[in-house]
Amino acid sequence: MPCYAAAIVFARRILLIAGLVFAVTVAAQTAPRPDEDCKKRTLMVSVVDSKGKPVLNLDKTAFHFHGEPFIDVVEAKLHRQVPRALLMIDVSGSMMLPDKSAVVRALAEGIISAALPNDPFALVTFSERIGERMDFAASKQTLLTAVEKIGRSTKTRPEDGRRTALYDSLLESLNMFPNAQQNNVIFLISDGGDNKSRASMPELKSQLIDKLPRIFTLILDEANPATNEERGGLHFMLQLSDTTGGRPFRFGTTMPLFNPVTHKWSSDPEGLAAAKSLGEYIYVVSSVYYRLDLTTRVPVKKETRLNLEVESTDGKKLHAFFSRNLQPCGTPAISK
Repeated sequence: MPCYAAAIVFARRILLIAGLVFAVTVAAQTAPRPDEDCKKRTLMVSVVDSKGKPVLNLDKTAFHFHGEPFIDVVEAKLHRQVPRALLMIDVSGSMMLPDKSAVVRALAEGIISAALPNDPFALVTFSERIGERMDFAASKQTLLTAVEKIGRSTKTRPEDGRRTALYDSLLESLNMFPNAQQNNVIFLISDGGDNKSRASMPELKSQLIDKLPRIFTLILDEANPATNEERGGLHFMLQLSDTTGGRPFRFGTTMPLFNPVTHKWSSDPEGLAAAKSLGEYIYVVSSVYYRLDLTTRVPVKKETRLNLEVESTDGKKLHAFFSRNLQPCGTPAISK
């Protein structure tokens, strides 16, 4: 994982230089009032190069919107901001098999370890319902101790066949954020399956609008979803990141943590070290993004898909992650 290790070191230096200022700012996209004011929007965009390093030297000319609505970029400003982070860990039966739970612990340990001692960090575990819950005042050591027990104690063993209420747990956990802030972040570790929830998608959307978190999904699916439930869960996890401006990480296919031949997760020392390194990387990159001040040439009357391309100073295409749907005038701008 050399490129991710380099990206972690690079991004940590960015945060140290920035002084890690914990700022309260407006949400990712806003639609303050109808007509003229409704044309003014903001959008958070994370930009990385082909090696995963955050790109820091862009101005507004690097961001190009295509198609309708016609959008002008007024300003692009780089932000380095400590996440107010909530780590959610699925401890249902499908996630707590011995090799898989070891990878879960390593990813979670990496995410927590990348935070500084005073960074606001909360933890939730869930299966059929919320299990462990620690609010944003929890210390790093308390969080790490809780993570180390996952999959080892009687509370997190798969033998009881616990089902998964992902939607319900996410909806309930959103209440842990006291308000909407630009640095609200959720790291969600799950395979995406849900076979227990009662919450509806409109309910979940309403809370996402209210709290405006960026959701980074860490998806531990076994390469090729076999059931409709698994396929639906994968789609939901990808959609969460796509529409909230976070970023999806699918470890069963794109990362070297799962062996599709042996159908085993890489719980050997090398695999766990890679998982921890990836967890650190994901936390660090969540804190570096551009805030774009935008103007639409006409008021947006319906939810509209954004088509944004970002180029480096030498014309190379860059990878951008942002909330994909622009909401109509009169509603907060977060997508379903």
